[in-house]
This record gives sequence, C-alpha cells and structure tokens, in this order.
Amino acid sequence: MCTLRKPTSALSPGLPYQPPQKIPHDAGFFGALDATIMLPMRRRLVYSQLIVAALLALLYIYFGLDKEYLWTVYWWDIPLHMLGGAWIGFAAAWGMLLMGQRPKLIHCLIVALIVGIVWEVFEYINHIGGSVFMPYWVDTIKDIADDLIGACIAGLSLSWIRRV
Repeated sequence: MCTLRKPTSALSPGLPYQPPQKIPHDAGFFGALDATIMLPMRRRLVYSQLIVAALLALLYIYFGLDKEYLWTVYWWDIPLHMLGGAWIGFAAAWGMLLMGQRPKLIHCLIVALIVGIVWEVFEYINHIGGSVFMPYWVDTIKDIADDLIGACIAGLSLSWIRRV
C-alpha cells in the first residue's frame, strides 16, 4: 500500500504555532516594524518618551506655571529644556528604529538641535521667550545648549536601553 506524503515547507501550515521570522535590519521601514529583535528596544524607547514627557509636563505646568517658578527661580527652565532635549532625543532614536536603522548619539543631537532652533525662533517671533534674569541672546544660547545636553543624555542612555 502506498501512502502519499504532504510536501513540507519552512512554514508548516498544520502547526498551531509559527515561530517568528527574523528580518534583517536593512529590510527598510516595514521590515523593521516586524523585526523581532527591534521590538523590545522600540517598546523601551516609547516608555522612556512617556516617562520624560510626563515629568516634563509636571514640572512645567504645576511648578513652572502654577507655582510661578518660571518667573521666580532663575534656573527653572534649565531642567525643562534638558528634559525636552531628552524627549526629542528618544523620539529621534525611536524614529531611526522605525526606519530600520540603528540609532546613534549624533542622530539624537542633530534632531534636538534642529527642534531647539525652531523652538527658539518660534519664541522670538511670538515674543514669548527670554528671561527676566539675563539678556535674550544669552537665554537663547543657554536653552539650545540645555536641549543638546538632554539629547546627549538620551543618546548615551541608548546603550543601556539596548542591554536591559
């Protein structure tokens, strides 16, 4: 008696569990979305962004505006700009992962510099920037430097995020 066998393939449709397929890092945008290696790091980057954004909102809205620290404490905008730079740095790293590229410190710094300059131009055009404690141009340079320090902290923490 002769028995017919089904042809076997790499993906056996009869199995209830299909192991995830490894997709190379250079597979582009949609390849990176499904890459199993990138998922944990992307998830950690999203959590990092949410934590930094929540802390930034608390410090700015409650203490900065409600308690008026922005007008009474001369250094209060320094941690706000550093947290904003860190948030932008994490967002830049997350965007690089979505494009299928490995995020680096320089990516975080460049994006934070661009966003910081655009923000300072926005403040200047709408007359909402500056400080009562220093000239406007000094405050602008200090704010951009603080943005870059925050982005540097985010970029340097990428190696820690990869290991966790």
